Parts: sequence; structure tokens; C-alpha cells
Amino acid sequence: MWLYRVLAPLTIAVPAALALAVQGVRGPLLATICVVGGVLLYWLTLPRWAHAAFRQGNLGSAIRRYRWIAASYVPARRRAALLSVGAAQLAAGRLDAADATLRQLDETLLPPSEVAALLNNRAALLLARDGDASEALVLAERAGELRPDVAEIAHTRAAALLALGRTDEAIVILEGARGAVDKPRFEAERCIELARAWLAKGQREYAMEYRNRALAQWPAVPVPAELRDGG
Repeated sequence: MWLYRVLAPLTIAVPAALALAVQGVRGPLLATICVVGGVLLYWLTLPRWAHAAFRQGNLGSAIRRYRWIAASYVPARRRAALLSVGAAQLAAGRLDAADATLRQLDETLLPPSEVAALLNNRAALLLARDGDASEALVLAERAGELRPDVAEIAHTRAAALLALGRTDEAIVILEGARGAVDKPRFEAERCIELARAWLAKGQREYAMEYRNRALAQWPAVPVPAELRDGG
């Protein structure tokens, strides 16, 4: 991350310095435009691009953009961006990288909404590593108490319940945790969890219907072996 912290100010300073070399009043004017434009791009536009990439499932782009934001010298902004880097790494299946990123965050320094996201990510990481599902459920429930309105947190709680064999409870939560239409990756993952739940109940045809719905939403969604054709 240190490389981004060095490069981020240079992407503004270098064009501004070059602009100052222009003779006459145009030099300072161009330099001012470079500085203002760079700051606006960094503070306003880049986060929107990063969030859009994450929602659409373009996880590599999201990780790179969040890393640029995490180069900020403003502590609160840096912590929020690191949280997003970890979430994108987790979604991309880069579990070791996600673990390393999330370990950089101190829960006591985060506002409640970011604490909820951190707890949710830790729970999802545990489940992705086939860790302690009971601990994952505790983390997800703590996150849900802080942000009961977030569908992604409900989805993680349902995944933990499913791992514990509490299939009916998981189905009820997943059915009520529909994501927004601009979150195809989340919707695909929700459908995969529903497919796994219905398969556990012996309803393979229903499970495959959810699997196909997931692939239609986001073709890159990881499909468990038992849900593949011939699985």
C-alpha cells in the first residue's frame, strides 16, 4: 500500500509542476486546474468508480481503485478504503490477502456502520475458509444488530446458519435478503446459497433453478461442485 501513498500525490503534483512551466498566466492557471481536477477526481469520482466496479462484480478494478483511495493521508478515509479493499479481495476469493487487509483495521477506531462491515467480512472469511460456523454466526449477528437494513449482512448470517445445518432458517433469511438490481454479484451469490439450501433439503430441481438464476445474474459466480452439471 505504501507505493500507492507515494504515487497518489505525485499524480497531482507532477502535472501541476509541468503546467507551471508554461509561460505567461496560462502556467499558474493550468496548474490550478490540475490540482483542483486531481483532488476532485481523487475525493469524489474515484470512490464512485470503485463502488460501481464492486457492485457489478469487476473485482480486480474495484481492488485497484480502493487501494488508490486507501493511499489517503486522512486516517478515517484510509480506514474506510482498507475495509473496502478487504471486502473486494474476499469477494474475489483472495482469502489470504483479505485476511491480511482486515487485520490492519482496529474495530475501536471505526464508526458503527464500518464496524458492522468489518464483522460481516470477518464472518464471511471464516465461512470461506470452512472455519468455525458458530463463530461466524456470532460475528454476523453482531453486525446485523448494528446494521439490520443491510442485505449482505443477512446473507452472511444465512450462510452461517446453512453451514450449521439450520437450513430452514437460512432459506427464510435468504428469501428476504434480495439485493438491489444494480448488485448482480450479490444477487448471484444469494441465489447460490439458496441453491445449496434447497439441495440440502433434497430438492435438486429447485436448487438447479436457483443455480441457473445465479449464473444469469453474474456468470463468474463460483458454483460449488455439487451444483455443477453431473455433480
